[in-house]
Amino acid sequence: MENDTWAALLARRSHAGVYGVRTTGIYCRYGCAARAPLRRNAVHFAEAGLAAAQGFRPCLRCQPNTDQPVARATASIASAPRLELPTAFNPGDQTAIEARPGAIAKIPPPTPDFPGKPTR
Repeated sequence: MENDTWAALLARRSHAGVYGVRTTGIYCRYGCAARAPLRRNAVHFAEAGLAAAQGFRPCLRCQPNTDQPVARATASIASAPRLELPTAFNPGDQTAIEARPGAIAKIPPPTPDFPGKPTR
């Protein structure tokens, strides 16, 4: 394995192709979170099909034979709910609290005797 591909493997940087580990028989993407192999056990492949042809099986973490991790991350970001918070929070402002979805409790306004403490 060349120095630049080995450096990409150790740094978990994106790099062209995939790498295989001779001792486990698994091939991974260069950005995979799996433990780095010993340098003598790592072999570089230009594409996932070449690694599979040599008898290596795809990693279950990074799934180098599919685009699944990228699609899964994109879908989860797109489906995340938008969080809307009031710009300034005033404890006596019930409209800001009631406007939030899922708000269940009302905060009582502060009392004149103890301006910072709400009553129960």
